[in-house]
Parts: sequence; structure tokens; C-alpha cells
Amino acid sequence: MAPNIADLVGLDPSDPGVRREHAAVARDMDVIEALVERSGRRRYHVPDRRQGLTV
Repeated sequence: MAPNIADLVGLDPSDPGVRREHAAVARDMDVIEALVERSGRRRYHVPDRRQGLTV
């Protein structure tokens, strides 16, 4: 299981700003994953979400 970023840095996951930032990072990861898949190049490393940090 991935570590919880809020626990690591002492953020309150119920804070709307923390939730907003987490959602923005998740959207960015979606875009990056789609671009890598469309490019057909697998030399770029896109971290598996199961290994990423969560809030």
C-alpha cells in the first residue's frame, strides 16, 4: 500500500486545499500517462499509481 502523503508531511487530508492539490496531481498523471501511451514510446518512466503517494 502506498504511503499517505498527509501522514508523511503532516497535512490534514480533510482540508479542501489539500484535496484540490491531490486532484490536480491526479489529473496531471492522467495526462502524462495518455501522452506516453499515444507516443508509443516506453522509454519514459511513468510511475504506477499503486506505487504513488495518496491523500
